Amino acid sequence: MSVKKVIGKVHLYLSLVFGIFIVLLCVSGSILVFDHDIKKFQHPELYNVSAGNATYSEIESNIKEAYPNGKINRIYTPEGPFGLGTYLYWVKEGKTVHTLSIDPGTGEINGNEGDESPFIVWLKSFHSTLLIPVYGIYVVAWIGFILAFILLTGLYMWWPGIKKTIQGLKLRKNAPNSYARFSSWHKVIGVYTIPILLVITLSGALIPFYVGMLGWFGIDSTMSAEELTLQPTPEGELPLDVLLAKLKENEPNNNVLSQIRYPASPEKAIEFRTKRLQDPGFGSNRIYMNQYTGEIIGKQGIDTTPGWIGKVWLFPIHTAVDFSMFLKIVYALAGLVPVFLMFSGLYIWWFKRRKRRQTNTNEQLVNKHL
Repeated sequence: MSVKKVIGKVHLYLSLVFGIFIVLLCVSGSILVFDHDIKKFQHPELYNVSAGNATYSEIESNIKEAYPNGKINRIYTPEGPFGLGTYLYWVKEGKTVHTLSIDPGTGEINGNEGDESPFIVWLKSFHSTLLIPVYGIYVVAWIGFILAFILLTGLYMWWPGIKKTIQGLKLRKNAPNSYARFSSWHKVIGVYTIPILLVITLSGALIPFYVGMLGWFGIDSTMSAEELTLQPTPEGELPLDVLLAKLKENEPNNNVLSQIRYPASPEKAIEFRTKRLQDPGFGSNRIYMNQYTGEIIGKQGIDTTPGWIGKVWLFPIHTAVDFSMFLKIVYALAGLVPVFLMFSGLYIWWFKRRKRRQTNTNEQLVNKHL
């Protein structure tokens, strides 16, 4: 059996075994590309933006008034992609975490963004873990690698040689039957979309493994718990506005703040995520500060940590969350291409299988009458 036939068998069997999972993940991903846009369409009142510039102290005062027992866990600034121009505050009250949308002009609470569709909540969990506890994210990642392998083996089988490349990129206009027509569509659509499909697939598949992969090259991109442990002072934490002033004073080049993550315990440092203008809105640099003194005790980022740029870009490249509406539509349509490839591939396999059986039956009939 030739190499091409072996690769064809691998391509077929992987598609038959994992095809249903690939289809479900691709369809759910195409829907989730518009997650925040759907939310804004359903609840436009959450995204009111008034003139002005409320301080963090004013916002915290409003939150304390509405949620007296609440504790702020995280803040997404208007410069990040999640709030669509508003602040998003994660406020934990008992076992409940409220996601509050805050008008950056007035500091008033627009509403609770956490009240999103139960279907979208379920879909996010399904797409990231297939609803498999603990190891689901790794299962999904490996399915992503398998999809990438299926795409590459398909490209290998399509390759007609340099002289026939242009011809191989054209659809057969006068296909004699449905098999030839589907086969032409399957090959040409697959070849044209392979680049963007590989980008989307591999960026998602690498997310849970990326930090570990850096370790293969001797790159430690983590910070130990000891490095981020500090001693609380009797005076208590400095106000957030004061900490941000110290951050700006010590880190003038990190001029766009995208996230603030409060520590889980008083002995841990507060984390600020900042970004350069050319980076996605999630924050390309992490700066850890002693919230009692305003001293910076640790940094992670593109300029300080080798390989960090990959960690910064993987998630936004996979989700298109920080992209324009045009690119989101392109991503959503590209996500549906594997669905077509799977079903057209199944039809091609079924047609060949039926044809082969008919040929074998005819040969048996001929031999019987000889």
